[in-house]
Amino acid sequence: MMDDFDLEKVEENEDEFSVNTEFGQSKGGLVILRAAGLVVVILLAIIGYKAISGGLGSDYAYDGDASMSFSEFEASGDRAPRIPPTLAEMSVTSIPEGANIIVNGIAIGEQTPATISVVENELNSIGFYLTGYESLVLNTEIESEADPLEATLVQIVEPEGWTPPTPPEEPEGGWPEGEEPPPTPTEWSLPMGRIRVETSSPSGPLEGAIVLLNGVQQEGSTPLYVDVPARQEQHITVRFADFRDSIGYVRTIPFESIGSVRFLPIELTADRGEESNMYSSFRVTTVPEQATLFLNNEDQGIRNLLNMPNPGHYTIRVEAPDHESWERAFTGGPGIFETRVLLDRHRTGASRLTIEIEGERLPRSNRPMASGVERTSVYIKRNHFGSAGFSQIGLSGVLEHELEAGEYTMRLARQLDDRRLRVDLELSLEPGIHHTYMYRLDGEEFVVVEEQREEIEEE
Repeated sequence: MMDDFDLEKVEENEDEFSVNTEFGQSKGGLVILRAAGLVVVILLAIIGYKAISGGLGSDYAYDGDASMSFSEFEASGDRAPRIPPTLAEMSVTSIPEGANIIVNGIAIGEQTPATISVVENELNSIGFYLTGYESLVLNTEIESEADPLEATLVQIVEPEGWTPPTPPEEPEGGWPEGEEPPPTPTEWSLPMGRIRVETSSPSGPLEGAIVLLNGVQQEGSTPLYVDVPARQEQHITVRFADFRDSIGYVRTIPFESIGSVRFLPIELTADRGEESNMYSSFRVTTVPEQATLFLNNEDQGIRNLLNMPNPGHYTIRVEAPDHESWERAFTGGPGIFETRVLLDRHRTGASRLTIEIEGERLPRSNRPMASGVERTSVYIKRNHFGSAGFSQIGLSGVLEHELEAGEYTMRLARQLDDRRLRVDLELSLEPGIHHTYMYRLDGEEFVVVEEQREEIEEE
């Protein structure tokens, strides 16, 4: 009987699964085959359900208990529906008015001034996008009775010393369709970049999706070229019937040729109703690559995909050593949030470094080079996880090399008679200080002969 079925016994007797076509099957073997088939069907059903619901391979599952962490909820195996976040209304405006508003990653189709819905007592990310002005995202924690929020936008103006650019050379046979460059300006104008939005589904390419730029629908459908202000963050929504919206954040460089087009591939997932749309996915490409993701302040390690249960409100932070952190709030609902995060370097202050090697001529100096002395190569790397490694900064020393203050490893390398000697030395460079070191090769070590510290005079 099926009640007596024991999967462990089946695994212990795997040989009974083989079918002998010459002598037929034993009754016991047939029962085992039927039982095994039932197990396979059950497993396939579970896998199918999880794949549809977004749970298969997902990183987190989280119910309505706000006190339970993601890791605790994942361990519990519970899949209870989440409690939607509590919303509050807030007035927002901008100087100047007319900016498109993005709230927690979602284009709401409103312009300033407006009254918007935000998540109460949580961090909210409110974006303001207006052509001719720098994009602005304000992270603010909203209480139930929130004061009006006013954003002052910075106008993009002509940079000092601007000169008209050289027109791009037209290729033989003319420009391919969609790749024609905009007219080369003779007067300064807002620099424009170009995005190519491409859409797909898990089953393959998907054409014909509507594209919204900062909440405003664009002419045409995917695959679609869209011209946008360069160097400014842009918010892209793609929409297709019977699919969930997906979101993309993108920056471009000024368009000059097809090589400067920013390709934005966005995947759409089928809309199967609230019960099946259990997760939103956050996909991120970071610069630098070795960046750590935090989801609601929980360390998720170095990764590029997070799955967020719906409905829900989430804070995602990206951190990397020696860089400023990036943080945004997102409200679950869309199928996929796709973004590329470029972290700004953390400026600790400038320092200078001079390295002299006894017996060698310092670059741009009149000191004579000792006869028969091999030249020493100078390499340096910043001490932090994910470092790109050593970079050569000098030969026979370094003269007033500018570096960001911090901890470094310097490598001095010289060719000896029978091999190449490499010696690593630790340096601590202070902001506003010119560090000078004189080294002498003593056997197989470089020893410090002289060390000086001078304040850098402001020019």
